[in-house]
Amino acid sequence: MAAVQIRTGKIGLRGYLHRIHAADTNKCGCGRAVQTAQHVVTECRIHTELRRLFWPSGQPPSWNAMLSDAAELREVTTFILKTELLEQFKAVSKKILNLDAIGD
Repeated sequence: MAAVQIRTGKIGLRGYLHRIHAADTNKCGCGRAVQTAQHVVTECRIHTELRRLFWPSGQPPSWNAMLSDAAELREVTTFILKTELLEQFKAVSKKILNLDAIGD
């Protein structure tokens, strides 16, 4: 489900939520850009350390490459879930999402 939301941009991040009048702002918590999946995964300062856990160089592949490759899309989805920015997934056990071993 989250992978589909990431691809379509219709995801519970401020960029989309503001567009549908469900958030007061579209800005990311870092204050530098609209909060979209692409921003969170590729450039947000708040998630720099997490990004290094997923992509040791600190820089993930291009956004288009990540969305078109199944393995990379799984990484992106796991990354987004690990940020805990998506309210709808916060109640789901980390064990179910298999996030226990990543970055802990």
